[in-house]
Amino acid sequence: MDSKQKAAQLATLLAKGEGKQILSLMFDLKLLDVDTTQAIHTLPESQPTIGIWEAQQRPDGVHFVRSQKLRHEWSGWADIEEFHPKSGKRRVVVIGESVAHGWFLAPAFTPCKVLAQMLGEDTEVLDLSRINMALPQAMQLNSLALEHLAPDVIVHFSGNNWGPLGLIQSLSREDYVEFTLEKLVESRKAELSTLIRTLLENIAATAKAKNVPLLFVIPEFNFGEWKDTWYGPWLGAGKTSQWYEKRTAAEAAFEAGDLHRCIGLANDMLVLDGGALGGAAYDLLARCSRAKSNLREARELFERSWDAIFLNSSIPLARCLPSNREAIASVAAASGCQCIDLRDVFDQAESQSPLFADYCHLSVEGIRLAMSAVAKTLAKPGRDCTPVSAPPHAVEIANSFGLALQNSALPDEILARHLRVLADDSPEWIPLFLELAAASGPLWMNRKLRCLFEQEKAFSYLRNFAYGSDWNIALSQNLIGVAKQILGPDNQEATGTATMLLHRNHEPRDQPLDLLSSRYSFLSLQEREFLWTMPEPVRNLLLPSSNFYRSYKPESPFAFAGSKPLCLSLTYRTPHTAPGDTWVEVSINQDKQACLPPSTSWRTCTISIPADVLNVGQNWLRIGWPKLTAEEDTVLKLRADRMQCGLTPELYPVFGEIHSLTVRVSNS
Repeated sequence: MDSKQKAAQLATLLAKGEGKQILSLMFDLKLLDVDTTQAIHTLPESQPTIGIWEAQQRPDGVHFVRSQKLRHEWSGWADIEEFHPKSGKRRVVVIGESVAHGWFLAPAFTPCKVLAQMLGEDTEVLDLSRINMALPQAMQLNSLALEHLAPDVIVHFSGNNWGPLGLIQSLSREDYVEFTLEKLVESRKAELSTLIRTLLENIAATAKAKNVPLLFVIPEFNFGEWKDTWYGPWLGAGKTSQWYEKRTAAEAAFEAGDLHRCIGLANDMLVLDGGALGGAAYDLLARCSRAKSNLREARELFERSWDAIFLNSSIPLARCLPSNREAIASVAAASGCQCIDLRDVFDQAESQSPLFADYCHLSVEGIRLAMSAVAKTLAKPGRDCTPVSAPPHAVEIANSFGLALQNSALPDEILARHLRVLADDSPEWIPLFLELAAASGPLWMNRKLRCLFEQEKAFSYLRNFAYGSDWNIALSQNLIGVAKQILGPDNQEATGTATMLLHRNHEPRDQPLDLLSSRYSFLSLQEREFLWTMPEPVRNLLLPSSNFYRSYKPESPFAFAGSKPLCLSLTYRTPHTAPGDTWVEVSINQDKQACLPPSTSWRTCTISIPADVLNVGQNWLRIGWPKLTAEEDTVLKLRADRMQCGLTPELYPVFGEIHSLTVRVSNS
């Protein structure tokens, strides 16, 4: 059964609500990750459930009340205790992902609450948004809402989470040997587009059968500030090393402001990789266009870079791919449904305030603009939409605080924007922020933050996030530097305190400090590497063949604190570089400490780090990997043999692998 047949069968089963078969097909189609299965439950027919709300029969009808059995999932859904039977009010049901949920502004300020206020008291808005919602879940919620909630309109505000998870595993050995990347990318795009269209057509047909109109809202991405991290595939015929050399030179040219040279080198990269997996090259070209204030051209180039996702499903950031946008608009037009593209809404906006909080989640102003467009579409003729006031200031503070904490690897511009909001409100915020960033334990262990959770309801979302896991903040490459910039030269006490806390909490002692933990290795910003540091069940699902740290870039950075003489222990190998004239270079704070020979088998070495190269506070260990020397065509054939054995292929060159990386105080 091919993907199109599976998609059609999935749509039919979803309409009938046969949960077990639905889940089986969803896993076959790679539409579920470890999180998304939690929203679909098989309960007795006498007790239907919609998300986390289960039916309760009362004298006035059926109420849907939050299930205590599903309390562990409450934080991912709207903070609503129950949905009551329909009254005389017009009822609008909103189904969507984290953008529709109001990431980090919820529950105080959400798109659904804003929409309800704009539409007025004679309309009620039911919020069925969920973080990490996948399209099959949206389809099931659509059917359940039609059956049990009696909506007058359903709004689908999603499209970011419909990525090509797992499509790479459907490559054939012949495809891989031929290495026709452009053909493979296009076939995967067509495969995903067909699947999405089939599921969307079912959503539209199911609503049409109930005479309920649909409104699709297409989300937008923060092209103005965001920066992706891409790496290149094996290209064959000795092209891979050339590609990486040009990329390194292009990045250096961009940082130096030499856009002309950067553009030339990026075009050379496209010639080498054929453009099919030109994520890094198109991204460089897009950043050059953005630097020239040509935002429309930059957006087109950024979207072209996203084609690389179709053979690299490890890119975790949510985004509405061009094929998703086209599918939504096409199905809406063919089905007679209304459709709002937030790209058009934002392009026409004259707002001077940022519209995005991070890469795709909306700011307060972004939510206002988006829901204003929805309200104008849904409002009754002759009715003006009610203006929406700003949320309490504490909500915006909580939003900036939470986003900066959760995204310590944000681009400098976005991180600075959130820290500036904190600094303008109170001189106490950034010191607390830096204290948390330098802490050694999970967020919920911090006494000041616990008191904040108890005193400020606006911080309830961050509270749920902090208490929901043993979440640590990765030591960020730019966090302390950006904080210093915001505080200014006359107020450096907070960064000095953070430096001392880093020293106290993270300095290696007699017991070795594992630098492969996510707190220290996340700084590489290489998603496949970061996945290896995640809990074993997650790692096994997303990277079943990864048993150690792999570097997909020529350099791997790690952060640690310490000012005493140290002993560094490294077990490594370079699977695609044989001994020769190149070396594995180990440096601390740009000071070269060792040159180690490449080795295709595991090799352990110990390096003494003197105190005079270390900083009090944050230090940088960088491992520079040697150039690739493997015969590339042979590598491709070996990977094809791996596929023939039923194993996941490795499309990307591995510069180095680390089995163990620890540092401890030197005994000498």
